Amino acid sequence: MIKTAATIGIESHLAPYPSVSLGSFEVTPLEIAYAYSAFANLGVKAETDLDPGGLHARRKVAESREVKMKRVADAGVCYVMNDILKGVFEFGTASKASSLGFDRPFAGKTGTTSSYRDACSSAIRRASCRWCGSASTTDNSVRLAGGDACVPIWTANMNRVGGLIPDVDWKRPEDVVDRQIDPASGMLATPYCPQTKDEIFVTGTERPRSAPSTPAAASQARSGATNTEPAQAQTEGVISNPSGPVPTPQQQQKRKEERGLRKLLKAIFGGSDQGASSRSMISRAM
Repeated sequence: MIKTAATIGIESHLAPYPSVSLGSFEVTPLEIAYAYSAFANLGVKAETDLDPGGLHARRKVAESREVKMKRVADAGVCYVMNDILKGVFEFGTASKASSLGFDRPFAGKTGTTSSYRDACSSAIRRASCRWCGSASTTDNSVRLAGGDACVPIWTANMNRVGGLIPDVDWKRPEDVVDRQIDPASGMLATPYCPQTKDEIFVTGTERPRSAPSTPAAASQARSGATNTEPAQAQTEGVISNPSGPVPTPQQQQKRKEERGLRKLLKAIFGGSDQGASSRSMISRAM
């Protein structure tokens, strides 16, 4: 992960700790925007050699240099990543942008540091980053998350320059395929999955078809599955499987035994008015 971050433009020091995937080390807004540009270009990074000495005091360019384009990531991987990050604008922490007048398909990510000292909002397609905070560790925090502090600023800017950005989606690489998955496990769906969801994958990276493949496994997966994602995120794009849930062989056998025992008790005690007592005895017997 650290090697990939360095390849796409992160120059700040990142230590090899598991928490690095959660953003436990600081980077600059310029690094974030530069790294996100690789995703915006489907894996191609523009390498520049910017020398501050090449600018006059009045910020006029004194020297121009050739920009080199270098592939640093697979196009299919970047396409899938962009598709995942579209959810941030559709129903995630940057969804406020739509209520502020920005309704174009975009991908991005918001961020918030500990104690709300810093907040940021970064976007892919027109690579950009908005940061709110203080360079000093002693100043007060912004007291807002990235979605609240930076998304409104980012949206106001994008609404002004929106006409400069082509309203087209990324061209889909040939090695990206559509698959139906079981949202409870993330694995490829089978006819026994009670719900399915459409997802895209780079060919060969799909998870094994080990979602419930029998009625018994489907019942076990439903009873043991847990999900802590927000309810809206859980149901986004999820559709019910027309085949519906199927009783397991154990459930079918138990129901058969209950019916047989109920008939026996009815024959002993007679009449339907003993139904409550019969059900109580069945419960104790089972």
